[in-house]
Amino acid sequence: MRILELLAQNDIMEEQEAMALTRAYTTLRDELHHLALQELPGHVPEDCFTAERELVRASWQKWLVEE
Repeated sequence: MRILELLAQNDIMEEQEAMALTRAYTTLRDELHHLALQELPGHVPEDCFTAERELVRASWQKWLVEE
């Protein structure tokens, strides 16, 4: 996720947050790829990936909702 790297490199986003978002993305992407290879629907139960979802929600609130 090049954009997250650039945000961290330019001190717009903390490096730790950028790395955590990158890990969340790659974790979810890997699971969706795994399901696709098994020819299964790209859906996971709501109780899966709760930490990743919360991280993304918090970042979304911080960067896109709060003023």
